[in-house]
Amino acid sequence: MIPLVEGRRGSERVFAPDGAPLCAAGLAMPRLFVYQHRTGLVAHEREKCGCPLLHPRPTGEVCPIAGKHFARGGCTTTIATGRGARI
Repeated sequence: MIPLVEGRRGSERVFAPDGAPLCAAGLAMPRLFVYQHRTGLVAHEREKCGCPLLHPRPTGEVCPIAGKHFARGGCTTTIATGRGARI
């Protein structure tokens, strides 16, 4: 059995039915890019996801919860792309 490592964010992450991470406002965050993370023990693929109101194109809407990061490009999150990362 492999123990759950909650990390800095703890177990607060929530995902849309399609697997996209949800921001604090409950919006599905689109993938911005994918890269190889090589600084850990095992290299693995990760993805960076960003604010759906600003990426891939700005919608003109403002953050419904007035998030503090919105003015600086919106919220972002980084997560491993493997299926186990979304458990």
